[in-house]
Amino acid sequence: MKDFLFFLLVVLGILAVLGDGYTTMIGIAANKLSEANPVARYLFSKIGESLTVFLGGTLFVFSSVLIYGFIKPQWIGWAYTGALVGLEIFNTIRNYLLDKAFKAL
Repeated sequence: MKDFLFFLLVVLGILAVLGDGYTTMIGIAANKLSEANPVARYLFSKIGESLTVFLGGTLFVFSSVLIYGFIKPQWIGWAYTGALVGLEIFNTIRNYLLDKAFKAL
């Protein structure tokens, strides 16, 4: 049961990464805003927005599963994944409100 709940947390994280990526792309395209993260800003210019979001999501999934699976006690994996999910949800909401303020949506 714990593994299934962790799986649901990872799925929520994937949705949050996609939401963050979508609202970031809308803000950049419609408002000429720039990405706040310097690494993502560099990758946006070199490999594009979609591939950067994909790589971020892939890194999230693999790091979460590896930490949950190989580091004992497992609450460390829960805490790590939960913190990342919380940050991604925060960024998605913040980007949405910025886009709404700039009338991009």
